[in-house]
Amino acid sequence: MRIFFSLVSSEILKLRRTLALWTIVLGPLAVVILQSSLWLNAKNGFGTDLDLWLTFTTNILSMWSLFMYPLVCALVLALIYHYEHATAGWQKLYTLPVAKWKILASKIVGALLLAFSSFIVLISISVIGAFIMDALHPNIEMPREIPIAAIAQRAFFVFVSMLLVFAIQNFVSWRWETLAVPIGVGIAGTFAALFASGWKYGYMFPWLMGIHALFQTPDKYEISLWGGFIGGVVILAATVLYSARRDIG
Repeated sequence: MRIFFSLVSSEILKLRRTLALWTIVLGPLAVVILQSSLWLNAKNGFGTDLDLWLTFTTNILSMWSLFMYPLVCALVLALIYHYEHATAGWQKLYTLPVAKWKILASKIVGALLLAFSSFIVLISISVIGAFIMDALHPNIEMPREIPIAAIAQRAFFVFVSMLLVFAIQNFVSWRWETLAVPIGVGIAGTFAALFASGWKYGYMFPWLMGIHALFQTPDKYEISLWGGFIGGVVILAATVLYSARRDIG
């Protein structure tokens, strides 16, 4: 187990050589700036019966799950795996005296930690952005008590339900050497989600599972939540097992 943790630590250190760390900061920042700008344009503010914190953060999580996170996920995973593809890193890694499955598993764990960190960054920047907006807008006063537990729960639901998208992007990034394929899949999935949103079974489309889990759509969100999680785990496990059997030339 100590060897596996060492591999994970090594993968995290490698991220310093990529744009992945910048991506998990700039992606959330862009979403918060957009949402804050929309609220700043509301000259009359909002009614007192509106829960400002939950409304503000839910709007941010909506844009994040539907548009930004799938693209961030695609770019981050593509960058992580491209490093090994471009430097013949797989051949070097598979000469290490460890089980082959641990090589890819450690990379997946490192990427998952990065993906989870993007949600922490998103919530943190959202809170900062809300207070800045409060200071700039004369008719919006954010409550001083932040419902952090409710916000964190909604963010966690989105993260869990989007695990299937992460697993798909992980497989594509690992399997194909070119950056164009995983990024293309991420863009195609995001645009397809726009058309599938009005479909009767849209909640079963991987790129839409996050939005249904966020709003807890009746009779649908549990399928999105558990379907995204279980589907993601299955694909990740299958990818690891496949990598252990596949020869790297």
